[in-house]
Amino acid sequence: MDSDKDDNLDNKNAIAGSDEEFTSFTQHDLGLLGKFQLEDISLKRDELEFRMLEENHAYDFSKDFLNKQFEYKKFEGESKNKIIKLTIYSSLIVIIIFICFCIFSVMYGKEQLAESIIKYVLPLAIGGIGGYSFGYGRGKTKADAKRDFE
Repeated sequence: MDSDKDDNLDNKNAIAGSDEEFTSFTQHDLGLLGKFQLEDISLKRDELEFRMLEENHAYDFSKDFLNKQFEYKKFEGESKNKIIKLTIYSSLIVIIIFICFCIFSVMYGKEQLAESIIKYVLPLAIGGIGGYSFGYGRGKTKADAKRDFE
């Protein structure tokens, strides 16, 4: 018990001694401490402003990037639609010209010419359309599979 009291007195004396150390700071030391604290606060304020500026720039950059991506996707869709329309219209024009040629050759008594043209051109056209469709469908599935693994 007595040792506990002695320990408590030693702790009080140690604390009292530390108070004397703090009171021994000079006015100059306190001024330097205040100056360093002000510099630290100023530095932290600058860091905060820099972070806010960085976040604002990141926000602006991401917003601009999303807008450009949207414009690109819109343009990409429009260009695909134009290509599809152009392909369909040009195919229809070629078919109409082919049909008109066959009709005129029959009207002028050249049935054998129309028959031979149909005999050679029609299977080639059907094979070309079928091959294109098969390759287009097959290429599409490969691209989908590749996208799934990425």
